[in-house]
Amino acid sequence: MGEEEEEAVLFAAYSNSSRRHAMLTDNGVVGVLYLHAPSDDPERTGDIEASCFVFNRVEPINLKDVKNFRPGPPPIATGYAARRGCLSPARNT
Repeated sequence: MGEEEEEAVLFAAYSNSSRRHAMLTDNGVVGVLYLHAPSDDPERTGDIEASCFVFNRVEPINLKDVKNFRPGPPPIATGYAARRGCLSPARNT
């Protein structure tokens, strides 16, 4: 907790019309979708402009524990996601 985990890129896409990258990452605890600022070079991403929770790889946490995961993205807290958005640890292997 609270330590930055290395993120694996599960999916990345570049839009020729918007010149933006979208990247789905997984740090072993949480999956996050990042939308990047426009870039004229498809090989280089712009700054992150927005992010969105996608899934947990751990059970939902208590809301009061969110701060313990900073500066990285925290797992979603109990009551904020459907059960199917939270993968059971046994299904992560």
